[in-house]
Amino acid sequence: MQAPEITSFIHQYESLCLKPEQLMENLYPSIRHLDENYMLLPPVSKNALPLASVDCEFCKTDIGLEIIRLIVVNQHLEVVINELVRPKGKIVDYLTDIHGIAAVDIHRARMSLEDVQDRLMSLCDQNTVLVGHDLNCDLKGLKMVHLRCADTKVLFNPNRPSKPLNLRRLSELILKKRIQKPTDYPRTTMELCLLYESHTRQNLSQRSFGSKQELITRVHTKLLSKYQETGRLVVPLTTCLRGKDTIRIHCKKWDQLMHIEGLLDQIDQAKHFLKVCLPISMKTKSQKKGFFVYLQFYRAQDVPEVLEYIRKTGLYKAEIADRVTGSKKSA
Repeated sequence: MQAPEITSFIHQYESLCLKPEQLMENLYPSIRHLDENYMLLPPVSKNALPLASVDCEFCKTDIGLEIIRLIVVNQHLEVVINELVRPKGKIVDYLTDIHGIAAVDIHRARMSLEDVQDRLMSLCDQNTVLVGHDLNCDLKGLKMVHLRCADTKVLFNPNRPSKPLNLRRLSELILKKRIQKPTDYPRTTMELCLLYESHTRQNLSQRSFGSKQELITRVHTKLLSKYQETGRLVVPLTTCLRGKDTIRIHCKKWDQLMHIEGLLDQIDQAKHFLKVCLPISMKTKSQKKGFFVYLQFYRAQDVPEVLEYIRKTGLYKAEIADRVTGSKKSA
């Protein structure tokens, strides 16, 4: 069987992206939030923006903080989204003194959270670097998980984690500009990130695929998004499918990670599978070993042929995930 084409993860704005440990330290949504109906951007979209600066405003409702405005700016500082959003809950505090949005404006909003999610998904994919200041709050409001994030609160305050400079102060000190209107916020974070990237570009050696940990995260997240879109992803993510109609594929080695998406596409074309779950395998509490792919088929009779198909690749270990006996029949 011909090996699937290797997908490159090299990105010109890699130097802007927070590392996995920084995402965790700054309380960014993780893949675990997919169990709470969070969304992922599409794996790949034609003409997706390489950079997109995001700024959200909120109000308090009886179900918590909800987005009432989304502004998105591209790498050319052009506003590509500027929408008021209708909250789902009953508003208990408009927070007008913070953002200046009046109650009458919120009540006239025509777009829902789902509407602005769709707009963002039409402009960005998982390769897009999302830019913001305290971006974790915006992603939580948008109910989105994203792993390529540039946060000016982190990038420009490396020595002041407990007392970071706010965006207004950063703009005055570094850009020599005052923030005066709502669209200035995402434009400022975009300008700061472009400046940061230009200053670090010459000093950074070109990265290939980074560490294995990064590769595991990128491949796993891409598969989660792909099968979430088709409605075949089983959550919670710790779920392990069982039965004579189900196989388990071990995906832990570098070459296995590089080829797993192509293998699954080939299996799906030959014997369309019903469900997929992708539990992570941990080496330690903080270090991933890889992940498992559980595939449930419509007919148990398809399983032996699929296992033989996998065996011929000479790359993967796979077995029947037998619910009754727990026995492992390796490919």
